[in-house]
Amino acid sequence: MKYKEKFIGNKEECFQQLKSVFTDLIYGKLAVEGELVKIPDDKELEYKIKYEDDPATEGAMAIKIGWSYIEEEEEEEEEEEEEEFTL
Repeated sequence: MKYKEKFIGNKEECFQQLKSVFTDLIYGKLAVEGELVKIPDDKELEYKIKYEDDPATEGAMAIKIGWSYIEEEEEEEEEEEEEEFTL
């Protein structure tokens, strides 16, 4: 499921909102469209910061945190086990 919220404001309002978002995220209280954000404790996290600035068109900055529920190591182990049986 995807959830999204949008805010509009000046730089000071934006930074206050971001401060609140990250504080809530750290303490496990962040909700988006009423859905509590749950970042798993037992997964490797990938986080990216993206920045674009083109005065002719627009600028943007994004922060993204991602994780996978699919275990890559387990898949590799299963493939190795299958190879052992086929020899």
